[in-house]
Amino acid sequence: MAVSGANCAIVIGAFFLITFRLGIKWRIAISFFGLIAYVQLVGAQPSVSRAAFMALCVMFATLMGRRVAPLAALAFSVLSLLSFWPGLASELGFALSVLATAGILILAPKLYQKMNPRIPRWLVVAISVSAGAQIFCFPILLALQGGIPTYSVISNLLAEPLVPPITVLGLLGVLSSPIPVVGTLFFY
Repeated sequence: MAVSGANCAIVIGAFFLITFRLGIKWRIAISFFGLIAYVQLVGAQPSVSRAAFMALCVMFATLMGRRVAPLAALAFSVLSLLSFWPGLASELGFALSVLATAGILILAPKLYQKMNPRIPRWLVVAISVSAGAQIFCFPILLALQGGIPTYSVISNLLAEPLVPPITVLGLLGVLSSPIPVVGTLFFY
């Protein structure tokens, strides 16, 4: 399963929901450690590292009472990770993660504004995000595959609604696997 910023946001959101009675500082601190544990669970592949480090930067800024521009968080994350882990510069997963995120942050809002206002908002957002990511990743995908399937944006649109339940159920399944009766509910 690919892990992206969406998965990290789902995990952070789950921790925020679980700790809703606590103060914001405690909620952020618990979510911070929850995200680190999640990264340890799924493995710190290059795309996971980018997504998690960016989320951690945003949470740290929030904890300090500062707002952070998402593009600035992406740039800081990329520069920081490359400074400490230069080998990431040659990792395709890292490059695709950075480009997809940049496409979502830069191009998706512009695509959203250009779309027909009669199309349902949720569909416009989904198409804009998927197309923005796909367009920014196009050069690398073209080099890797020699072409881009025409159905890639549509397949992303169909897969996206499944990400939250798969992330939550997968995490619950792994966490409950030591308890045989409960663990089997998520695996069968």
